[in-house]
Amino acid sequence: MALFANLRDGRRNKKTVNGKLSPRFAKKVIRKTAKGNRIESYGNAKRAEKIWRRAYNAIPEPKNQFEQSVWLEIFLGDIFFSSQIYAEALPFFQSAYSNISGKGKSNPYVHLRLGACLLETGQHDEAIDHLWRAYQMEDRQFFRGTDLKYLDFLKSNLNLSM
Repeated sequence: MALFANLRDGRRNKKTVNGKLSPRFAKKVIRKTAKGNRIESYGNAKRAEKIWRRAYNAIPEPKNQFEQSVWLEIFLGDIFFSSQIYAEALPFFQSAYSNISGKGKSNPYVHLRLGACLLETGQHDEAIDHLWRAYQMEDRQFFRGTDLKYLDFLKSNLNLSM
């Protein structure tokens, strides 16, 4: 009997099933992510960062195979981006972009933030590529609410009249 109880418990605590997060574990990650979002919306970014990091660290390696990693990487990257610590934000957005689920490559926000971080860290050619992709996926309105220097940089480097 004890053997079967251990097997049930092992299955119950399993993080992955067939290369994806188990439904039970995915729900835990989503709940933690939502909790971090609520706390961050109340202005407590440091506490939200801790919650997001815990959820992110709980995702098994390789993290880039799970789409849930993309959202946590965006949130963690934004913590550093909003504090203008672009070199710290950059790896999170690069990781979100390279996620094999494709959720990062198809996300204009990832391209916008990745392009902005690349520009801020002096990687202009790569910045143009990602800012242009964000622009193509959305339009100039998408750049509202962010520093217009990114749109101006894109316009001046691609000789665009927008």
